[in-house]
Amino acid sequence: GKLSELSGPGGMVGLVNGNYYAGRDVNGDGVISSSILMGNASETETNRIGLLTSLRWKINPTNTLRIGYSYDRGRHKQTGEITFLNPATGYYATYFPIDLAITDKYGNAIEKRNRMSYAILHQVSGEYNGKFFDA
Repeated sequence: GKLSELSGPGGMVGLVNGNYYAGRDVNGDGVISSSILMGNASETETNRIGLLTSLRWKINPTNTLRIGYSYDRGRHKQTGEITFLNPATGYYATYFPIDLAITDKYGNAIEKRNRMSYAILHQVSGEYNGKFFDA
């Protein structure tokens, strides 16, 4: 992608109307350029905890009852910092863009996304197994 070192419409910086604006000389060459090659990979960090449990009751030799419970909680942090590309190879200048994120004129990392979500599961289950007619 391309990054403009100029400020965006109304002096805005960051991702504005699908274009990236830094509002400063990000590569330190002393020239404010309207087009710098950059990469914008996505990163996701997930923290998860889970619990599975069940209780089985053998009522008699031919009837069994089982109840169970499942809990799962996932915290997902999704970011997309932009970073420099190596002009000779076209690869990112760093493996994780957050380690060398391009910042705007206020010092904030320019990102295509920055969101957090939670996935939470509470599930109860039951099973009955029995023989009603012995042959």
